[in-house]
Amino acid sequence: MRSQEKPLRDTALDALARREHSHFELTKKLLAKGYDANEVEAELSSLVREGVLDDLRFAEAYAHHRARRGYGRFRLVAELKERGVSAEVIGSALDTADFDWASIIEDTWRKKFGSLPANFQESAKQARFLEYRGFPSDSIKQLFRRLQDQAKAEELL
Repeated sequence: MRSQEKPLRDTALDALARREHSHFELTKKLLAKGYDANEVEAELSSLVREGVLDDLRFAEAYAHHRARRGYGRFRLVAELKERGVSAEVIGSALDTADFDWASIIEDTWRKKFGSLPANFQESAKQARFLEYRGFPSDSIKQLFRRLQDQAKAEELL
């Protein structure tokens, strides 16, 4: 540890006070600040035992934040893996979150496009965007079918 820096624990707690971090993220951040790897691992293990650092809590908070911003399950899984969260923790966090994926995909589509595609190219463009956002193709197909059914029902009125 560098002598002019704050104690390792204070730096870790400051980072956690700003937002939740995964164990992996916080390790990377502390190592980048020049702290000793063995000291970092020991301190983070202590924070995990105390319940201050929790990958499940991080994954739940991250998933809620990103889902509210219009991202689907596939994208959330990939982003959490990039942040060092285990597949088991990711699965648990997403399963307990109880997201309404149909509503999320429709809100995301309405915000970006708002009107049904006029042709195949436009349909493909909209589908690519939703796939990029992490929604499965079957959910995208269901969305388009539902929107087309709504449009037909409105025409009958």
